[in-house]
Amino acid sequence: MIVLDDDARVRELLAPLNDVEPVARRAPFRDRELLELLAGEVGASSGLRRRGRAMVVTVAAAVAAALAIMFWPASTSPSVLDSALAAIGTGQVTHVVFEDDLGSTLLDLRTGRQTPASGRLSVWYAPARGLLIRSSFLGVDEGSTFIATNTQTLGGRPLPSAADFVRGYRAALRAHRFHLVGSGSYRGTSVFWIDGTPSLFGRAPTHRIVERVAISKVSYKPVFVQRLVDGKPAQGSGQHILSIQTSDSGPGALDGTRTRSAPFGSNIGYFNGVVQYEPLPLTEARAMRPTPLIPRTISGLRLSVIARAPYTTTPNSSQDIAGVLLYYGTPYNSGLPNDTQPAYTGRWVQIIEFPRANLVTRFYAGHFPTGGKAVIDGFAGSAPALFGKPGSAGQFGDTINDHTATLTTQGRYFFIDATTRSDAIQAARATP
Repeated sequence: MIVLDDDARVRELLAPLNDVEPVARRAPFRDRELLELLAGEVGASSGLRRRGRAMVVTVAAAVAAALAIMFWPASTSPSVLDSALAAIGTGQVTHVVFEDDLGSTLLDLRTGRQTPASGRLSVWYAPARGLLIRSSFLGVDEGSTFIATNTQTLGGRPLPSAADFVRGYRAALRAHRFHLVGSGSYRGTSVFWIDGTPSLFGRAPTHRIVERVAISKVSYKPVFVQRLVDGKPAQGSGQHILSIQTSDSGPGALDGTRTRSAPFGSNIGYFNGVVQYEPLPLTEARAMRPTPLIPRTISGLRLSVIARAPYTTTPNSSQDIAGVLLYYGTPYNSGLPNDTQPAYTGRWVQIIEFPRANLVTRFYAGHFPTGGKAVIDGFAGSAPALFGKPGSAGQFGDTINDHTATLTTQGRYFFIDATTRSDAIQAARATP
């Protein structure tokens, strides 16, 4: 079972900005070597001599990388950083509004026409108190969470890098910890590109993560922030910065007194690295009211697994949320009697269908537009707490190359996950 609460919902919406975390067992990173590094794996060499040479090279490279970071230069253009610091003001509270860069669209189910769609994060930071983060999608508020100043993790995971950016940007500018790396254009705006001090990751510490920021040459305010992994932009990590300013006060909820912050908990069973879902007989699935839509095939893929939707209402509750999970594609036999599970290999489509609104759908209220519309790729890869399968959208939203669709029709709510965007769209258009 997967449990949702306020922190979990916000955490998944912030998944594209999360710090480094273990990647999914089945996550197809575009760079296999990078996948292994992020997972903390070091491949075994095939001989003592090769191991000796590799060790020397690794140690030398690690030392070189460490020295490079130790002596990372101060900004070559302090005036740019000074102007950037002055541009955001001197108030006690910093307020930044982000817009995601996921390429989400709003799909008209009748015509197939797609229009851009995006989510926003408003983040307030008061050093003496903490952070307040509010999220919305398509203009619909989806909740908020408060993070105290001394809090180091959110639900046991690193804080989102949106929080890190808001907390650290002014201090980094004051200390000239950014370095001017060039200039160019972003969305028609002339910008300076600045990089933060690189940080190492992995067991072989020769690889770097860098925060890159675009600053308007006119206003000197940041307009874009992204993470680079070994110099390459990490897809899904990009965030447009719509506004940044400081003031002497923030929302009343910034002290946490008016923001519910329930503990996050989950209870997911694993077997050989695959989530185990509780099988659901077809007759029992059809007995739900309203009757779930259960297509036999989608995008040429046959229905192979029917299971209960893996959600409960609270961390320690045994009360299930009614719903059905439908998987189209290659099944996996767990070895238990009468138990097949999704394999998530090759092409596949997964649908989680709820017969009515519930706690889960309320967490993602903005992702369920009315009027025959669906949101395509509204998440950075699939959100584990939403789709209930192995894996994580990860730090950069690129550890899983799945595509998603969310919609509601005739009182039913559909969460769709697929290997391709076209399959997700076809599955969405197959609903009543």
